[in-house]
This record gives sequence, C-alpha cells and structure tokens, in this order.
Amino acid sequence: MISSRIFILSSLCLLWCTACSLFATCTSEENDLFTAEKTFLNIEEAEIIAINNNPKLQETKYQAESSYWTYQNRLSRMFPQISYTQTTGTSNELPRTAFFLGRYVRYHTETLSFDQLVLSLSTYYDTKSFDWQFASDFFSYLEELVQTLASIRIAHCQVIATRQLIQVQQTILDLYKEAYENEEVKLTVGESTNFENIRNKLAYTNTLSDYYRAVDNAQIAWDNWIRVLGVDPEETTDYDVAETEIPIENTPFLMELFKRVENSHRQIKTDLFTSDELYYWRTLAAFYRPLVKQFQAAYESADMKLKSSWGTYIPEVSLFSDYTVNNPPEFFTTRMRFQNYGIRVTWPIFDSFGRESNVYQNRANKEVAKWTADGAWYGVQLEVADRSYDLQQALYSVKSSLEGQTLSNEGIEDAKTLLKLGDLTLFEYRDMIQSLGLAEINLTQARFNLIASYYSLIAAVGLQNRDSAMFLLKEGFEHND
Repeated sequence: MISSRIFILSSLCLLWCTACSLFATCTSEENDLFTAEKTFLNIEEAEIIAINNNPKLQETKYQAESSYWTYQNRLSRMFPQISYTQTTGTSNELPRTAFFLGRYVRYHTETLSFDQLVLSLSTYYDTKSFDWQFASDFFSYLEELVQTLASIRIAHCQVIATRQLIQVQQTILDLYKEAYENEEVKLTVGESTNFENIRNKLAYTNTLSDYYRAVDNAQIAWDNWIRVLGVDPEETTDYDVAETEIPIENTPFLMELFKRVENSHRQIKTDLFTSDELYYWRTLAAFYRPLVKQFQAAYESADMKLKSSWGTYIPEVSLFSDYTVNNPPEFFTTRMRFQNYGIRVTWPIFDSFGRESNVYQNRANKEVAKWTADGAWYGVQLEVADRSYDLQQALYSVKSSLEGQTLSNEGIEDAKTLLKLGDLTLFEYRDMIQSLGLAEINLTQARFNLIASYYSLIAAVGLQNRDSAMFLLKEGFEHND
C-alpha cells in the first residue's frame, strides 16, 4: 500500500516537473517572439522578396515552365522514335477435326522498332502552336513581374506616406494641445470664456479622431505591403519598412521634371509633356510591354493551330524499320528472325466532317485572339496616356503643396508670436493650425501620388528596373529636344 502511494506521488512529481519545463519553454518562446528584432527592408530588398514569394507571380512562373515542357513533349514527335517490345504467351493450335484436342504452344517474341516522321504538316504546325503558347505564357510571367514590382514599390511608399501622415497629425495635436493648455490658464484667471475653451477642446477632439484614422490607414497600408511581399503570415511581424522618406529626390527623372515645372513659374499648364514624348512612351510600350507581346504570341499560336488543322488534309509520311526475333519453345529449334523496313503513308480520306469542324473552330479562335491582341494594345496606349496625365497632375500638386507648406510654416511662427502678444485671436490661431495641417497633408499625399504615378508609368511602358527606366525615359526627352 505504501509502495503504491510512493509510486503515485513520484508520478505526480514527474508530471509536475514536465509541465513546468514545458511552461518555461513556451514562456521563453513567447518572450523571444515579442522581443525579436524586426528586419527592416529597403525598397530593393522588398522587391527581391516579392519576386521570390508573391503567389500570383510564382503561379505564372510555373505555368510558363509547364508550357515549356508541353512544347518539348510535342517537339519530340518530330525526332526518331525507338521502342522495344517483348511478348511472351501461349497459343492453342486447333486440330483439323473436332475429334482431337488441340495442342498448346508457348512463344516468346522480341521486336525492336524505329520510326522517323518525314512529312506531317499537322504535327509541324501543332508543335509551332505550342511553341508560341509557351512564349505567350512566358510573357504573361514577365507582365506579372512588371506589375508585382510596381505594386511592391507603390505599397512600400504608401507605408512611408501613411506614417508621415501620423506625424503630421501628431504635430497638429501638439499645437492644439498647447493652445488648449494656454486657454485653460486664461480661463482660470478670467481672461477667457468657457465658450472659447469648449471650441478648443472640440478642435483637439476632432484632430484626435483624425490621428486614430491615420494610424488605422498606416496599418492597412502595412498589411497591403505584406500581402504584396507574399511572405508567411506568421513571419509578418519580423518585417518592416526601412525608409522614412519617399524617394523622390533620389529619382533623377523626377528632378528633371521639376525643372520643367519651375520654369513654368505660376502659369497653370495642362500640357507638360509634348505629343512627341507621349508617342515615344507608346513606342517603348510596343517594344517592352510584356502584355502586348503576350497576346501577340497567343495570336500566333492560334494561327499555327489553324494551319495544323489544314495540315490534316495532307498525307503523313514516315520511315519505319523493325527487327523481330521469335524464340520457339523447343530447345533445338532455330530462331526465326524478321526484318521489315519501308515508307508508311497515312492519309485520312473521310472522317464524317470532323476535320472541317476543327478548321472552323480554329479559324474562330484565331479571330478571337486577333481582337484580344488589338484590344490589349489599345488599352496599353490609353494606359500610358493616363499614367502620363497622372504624373503631370502630381507634379503640379507637389509644386503647389510645397508653396503652401512654406507659407504655412512661416504663418504658424508669426501666429505664435502674435498670440503671445495678444494681437491674434484664438480663433485665428486655430485657423492657422488647420491651414498648416492641411498643407502638410496635401504635400505628403502629393509626394506619394507623384512617386506612385512614376512607378505606374514605368509599369505601363513595360520596364522593370527603376534605374534603366530613368535612362530610357531620359533618352526620350533628349531625343525629342
């Protein structure tokens, strides 16, 4: 009885020690999770991660790889086919009359065959069709790559912009709080009214709501950045954006455009880019945009399919040769060897109009591919024009917002001085704070719209590398000048 109690107590102690060790392990893992250092990614590092992890991009990549091996499978039919066949069986040698039983004979045959297709228009054009289909899928992958790079760049800058907006709201809150505290002191000594105090509190409360909204928008932007990166959701807490400023000043192409805007002084213009420059961008898109080449390749694939269906009306010619060895069951019987070779001609004469139906079907598919390719090209031209208009509007917005920010910063300093001297009412001071906040928000949003429109223009043209895109577009301006 005592030994059983000792056994139970020792078991309970063992379970308690195990539980404590597991709890300690879990606690240490949780502490490591919450104290783990974040990995800060610049825009180049984010691009690399997105290229390797974005699900949609990986899907199109392996679709292109699948199309390549499908093409290789079709291509193999045009080269020699060698096969080896071995047959072992038993045959029943029937008697001449039904009064005697037959004799069972076992046999063993080995055959080595060789076939080489010489002429088959149907097979040739069918192979070419799969070749063009692989090209179409490959350009589809490149198009997805271009769009993924544009998306990660825009999402990266959006995280920066939304966090800057949080800082703007924090600055406005601090100014309202300072004014609110000063008004509280004046109210205590009877130099202010309760109405002015309530208006101050209301302005502070409204700005606080805007601050929380900015925090929420920053979290949404970060979630979108993680989604474009394509990383495991369990690892999202380890990644963050390294930059704190939108990289406009590091983009020489945009700096060159700013020179144009400055030269326009205060004139309101809507034609920053000439028609020659727009034509140059459309020319670049015709050469570099993978979407255009994708549907052009799809059209060529449909054309090859149509030619393949026409090729079924032409005879198919091939060379063949086979060598057969027949091993009889008797030990002393000589092996029988056979060798056949020659030319095989296959010509379907009538198949109940199946070939005609296939021709009409492929002809219609070719027309579908043609109009799809035309529509894609028209859409790309319009997209290039739209992105250029967005870039132009963003440039002028940044210019006007910079002027507004400069004036607001000067005005808020003067307003602080006048407020202390009593030469400015609190209502006028709050109006100046509101103007400052609006100018900062407009500038931050305009800077983000500018970099986003620039990246969108690169994607519309079909370029991948940001630096090469700058040089190509700059060459266009030099050419037009």
